Amino acid sequence: MKKDLGSFIEDERRKVQREIEERTTTYVPIPDGFNPLDATPEQLVAFRLPPRPFDETLLPLWRASLTPPVKFVPPDLGFGSTVAMYQFNAVPADGGGDGSVGGSTVEAGGRFGSSRNWSGGVILARLAFRFSQIVAEWNVPKVNPGDGLGPFVCSTWIGLDGYRGWMTSMPQMGTTQIYGDTGAVDENGSPLPPQHAWCQWWLKGRQTLQIPVILGGVPILPAHRVICWVTLLPPDNPSPGDLNWVLFYIRNMTTSVATSLPMAPPMNGSGQPVPARGGSAQWILERPTAVVDSPNGNVAANDLYPLPQFGEALGENISVTLPGAAIDLRACRRIRMIGRLRNPDRVEVLTLASKKSNSSILVSQK
Repeated sequence: MKKDLGSFIEDERRKVQREIEERTTTYVPIPDGFNPLDATPEQLVAFRLPPRPFDETLLPLWRASLTPPVKFVPPDLGFGSTVAMYQFNAVPADGGGDGSVGGSTVEAGGRFGSSRNWSGGVILARLAFRFSQIVAEWNVPKVNPGDGLGPFVCSTWIGLDGYRGWMTSMPQMGTTQIYGDTGAVDENGSPLPPQHAWCQWWLKGRQTLQIPVILGGVPILPAHRVICWVTLLPPDNPSPGDLNWVLFYIRNMTTSVATSLPMAPPMNGSGQPVPARGGSAQWILERPTAVVDSPNGNVAANDLYPLPQFGEALGENISVTLPGAAIDLRACRRIRMIGRLRNPDRVEVLTLASKKSNSSILVSQK
């Protein structure tokens, strides 16, 4: 037993591990010489690879994600994180309110919002349409110490749902960047790499521990370029009888190492699956929440980690798929991150989000 996490956290971590292993499929090795670009739809399903897009505008990005040479590896799941990602945490633009989870407070014009934990771009589905996929690529930010004692943590990710209070189920995937000691160790007690790829299917109101699943099969370093896909799979995928599964796919474009992970939806307290609905899609830089106290005592469990210095983080080639069509960021909402200061009470702007093009979002520190 690892004393760093505590017996309760360790028991919860093991529960998470058992559940995720039950909700995922065994890795299917991809034979040498296999070219995904020439694969049939059935082969892409069998090997847990992103389906070929119906929209021709997405084909260049799909090809870049799968073009040989690429080394497909097992995801090598890890469950030792002390970092937790959460739903949008909204606060009014003037800094008032209780900062409760769920719901968005949007400034004049409906294109800007403020949050204590998110910064980036969000697209909302309209009418009866729902998003079925999001893809983006970015360079893993290089981080340095921020203000205070740390440890300092930020995560960059894509996801579906989670922006509105009624969105209770949010699959997401990305990278985490750490400066300092969070106390995070793997199952063998070894410290986690300060940069790592992960995926998570977050469920609102869940009482058990929710931590990202670390994808150790795809190592990352600062400035490495990654591309991620989160796809809501159709019925009977990846296997006959499956319903509402999600496919997570990541490729390190710098090293040409890739992995994928199909996952069934999480269960609520009544044992019923809670699928993602595709009501929002987002590329986010997040200030994660600590699961345990930091070793230096500066960050308590359930507190937001201090942000590291990262300068800028740019999400590029962001595209969201409706059934049969892809859309860009033309109508996205930009979310700034704010912090609260005391004595006197006031609001501090931590990051700003700007749209650099119809397919890219820049998050920059003040």
